[in-house]
Amino acid sequence: MRPAPPFSPELARREVVAPVASFIKPFHSHYFSRTVGPPYRKRQYSFAGLPGLMPLVRAFLDTSAAERCEEYQFLFTLLGSELANNAIAHSKSSERGSTYTLTVDRGAKGMTLICRD
Repeated sequence: MRPAPPFSPELARREVVAPVASFIKPFHSHYFSRTVGPPYRKRQYSFAGLPGLMPLVRAFLDTSAAERCEEYQFLFTLLGSELANNAIAHSKSSERGSTYTLTVDRGAKGMTLICRD
């Protein structure tokens, strides 16, 4: 039996860096522009359960509420980010290859956000 190779901290800390924008499907790029875009009734996007994608989640939420006042937009993004963080921390969404989906439904009385994991 061969002895195990010595532990190498350099190898244990290897990371792969990918631009966050590479996770956006091209036909959904307007979901992340952080500007008021075309009118919509419902918007839905599935995110990989990776904590490093939270800036992308916040851009999605921020853009979804872009036509609202600044305070509404801030709270919508904050609460939606908490839902996404909970999906990553407390469900199987963080397992390799798993996702969670955020759905924004805009109606006459406000906006509804659903997180499915």
